Amino acid sequence: MWFQDDPFIEVWGTIPFAEAERKAKRYNLDLADGCILRKEAEKRKTTCEVFSSKWLRKKQAEIEHSSYTRYRAAVDNFLSFLAVEQNMAGCQLIDIDYAVADDFKTHRRTTPIAPNGRKHLRKLKDGAAKSTVHFEVSTLTQMFDEAVARSLIEENPFANVKAAKPKMREIVAKHHPLSSEEEKALLCPCARPFTSYSSAFRPQNAATMYFLITTEVGVV
Repeated sequence: MWFQDDPFIEVWGTIPFAEAERKAKRYNLDLADGCILRKEAEKRKTTCEVFSSKWLRKKQAEIEHSSYTRYRAAVDNFLSFLAVEQNMAGCQLIDIDYAVADDFKTHRRTTPIAPNGRKHLRKLKDGAAKSTVHFEVSTLTQMFDEAVARSLIEENPFANVKAAKPKMREIVAKHHPLSSEEEKALLCPCARPFTSYSSAFRPQNAATMYFLITTEVGVV
């Protein structure tokens, strides 16, 4: 069709004649008023960086500061990926497609990173944790949903990107590194009756020891 590649023409598909007539009249009025041209111009000038900054300001007013920090980190990682890995610094929202979104997920899971940014203290990890990647993909899905709702893009590029959640055994292995037998071996001395010679093993210390074992605080 002669108008197939025209960016200013909408294709509605098969609809009833009355609805088509109503849409055509509305479209012609919008076109005459310049609304269509303004919408297209807004789409083409809205960069991913500018929109993400506005979206984060909106989220900051809705969520706790600790949660906002995680949202901010997810967006920063995505913008860094666009600039460094995709050579797309300053790109428009409409330039982000499924391929870019899915490549970001793969990049985060496979690219070595320094935990908490402490390169001089910790060795590099093979990639971000499953839980981290799942959160970042979920965050970016929310952000691009907002762009769709504002008619800045037609489809969410992250809509079909699936990031696996960590399995229960992986969570247990991370937060409970000791076996049941090892936990008992550490807790038994803490439960000994209190005497003047065993002040370090008061019964209430068992609760403290259990807390250390079952959290990431650890025992020094």
